[in-house]
Formats: sequence, structure tokens, C-alpha cells
Amino acid sequence: MTIQSIQRAAAVLRSFSEIRPELGVTELAAIHDVHKSTISRILTTLEAEGMVSQNSETGKYRLGIGLVGLAGVALGRISVRGAAQPIMSQLVHDIQETSILMVRDGREAVTVEWFGSTQALRYVGWIGRRVPLFCTAGGRILLAWEPFEKQVALMPFLPQKYTESTVIDPQALQKLLAEVKETQIAVVREEFEEGFSSLGAPVRDRHGRVTAALTIAIPSVRLTAENFPTLQAELRLAAQNISAELGYGFGG
Repeated sequence: MTIQSIQRAAAVLRSFSEIRPELGVTELAAIHDVHKSTISRILTTLEAEGMVSQNSETGKYRLGIGLVGLAGVALGRISVRGAAQPIMSQLVHDIQETSILMVRDGREAVTVEWFGSTQALRYVGWIGRRVPLFCTAGGRILLAWEPFEKQVALMPFLPQKYTESTVIDPQALQKLLAEVKETQIAVVREEFEEGFSSLGAPVRDRHGRVTAALTIAIPSVRLTAENFPTLQAELRLAAQNISAELGYGFGG
């Protein structure tokens, strides 16, 4: 369910660009085919929140300084992608399995970077893919360091059983998250997709906050007792190296 007034406000903000840095009420009303009074109310509200400001000389509006703070938060999350790319590339070269970098967006984990295995049987991902938090390795990493109350809030009220292996019992999930936080690793075997398993490790920013999850996605037939220790060690090291690139361990 969407809220029309919020959609309209977002649409108004997206109207501004480098080509059109300033727009007036009449122009915005024409662009969005709504009455000028509606646009005026939206702009008044956005101005009160610092999202737009009015040029006193032209009477037109432009994006406000309040958006800078929001943009900084968003860019801070994405900056991990640049730090991770060479390390992920090397990880995939070393282990010959797909590696994925995820950040949290609401109740989902979103792929912001991935490097695919060159093996014939492999996991294929894509940037922008969204997966649930509660039944994926990356998702559990992103959940595990949240306070208990937030973990509960981020869990779906009625978790979906994606496969026969999907854990949906709330108490069992809380136990799994506690284990993830204790061991610094998440292991999920065919809970989201049949035939594929995944391992996840936390990526920390310079303040020590878990801001991303680095994962290995692997066909379950190749996740064996023999190679698990090596995959786990390689994943941990890669996640630690990305964290170091972000300044973790160097103060802040």
C-alpha cells in the first residue's frame, strides 16, 4: 500500500536536476499534472523539513541542504562497494565460488556488488536483487547485530517458508542470530533456494558498526565438511580486509 502524498512529494524532489536546478510552482504543477495549490502545499512541507529552499530573488525552489545529510548516509553505505570490489574479485579467484556484498534496506538485504564463479554449476546473482533477512546468510549477518527489539520488528509477522529447510520458528531464529553474533559467521543451507547454500561474514565501518555482509553463495553439493573450514577462513579474511579498507581497526 502506498501513500499518495508521499509519492507526490518524492516525485517533486525527483523533478530537480542539473539541467533544472530551480523550478517554480507553476512549472511543477504542469510537470506532474496536479493543481498548483497541491504543489504549493507539498513545497511548503518540504521546505519546513529542509528538503527544498526557495530562492528569494526568483521565487523558485531548489533542493535543500537537508538532503545532503540523507545523501551522505546513502553514499556511506555504497562506499563499501568500491572498497570491496578488488577484495571480492580476489576471493572469487581463490575459492572459485560466487561472492555477494549486501546491505540492509528495511526487511530485505540488497545486493550492491557481486562476482560470479566461473564454474559451470554456479550461483548467479545481480546488483539490486532483494532477499529476505531471516533466511539468508547475508540477511542474518545484517540482523544479528541489531538490538533484540529491532530484530523482532524486522522479522516478518508470518515468515514465508521458501523451502522445506526454511527456519520460521521465532525462537529458533533468535537462537541462530545469537550464534551468528558469537561465531561471526552465518551458514544457511538451502533455506531460501533449493540446491544452494551460503556463508556470510560481517563488514564493519570505521566505528565498528556492521554495515554490510559479505557472502559466498555455493551449490550445496560443493559445500562439504572438507572445504568448509577453508571457505569460512577465506570469507572471514576477505570481510576483515574490506572492513580495514573502511577504516575499522584504525580508530574513529
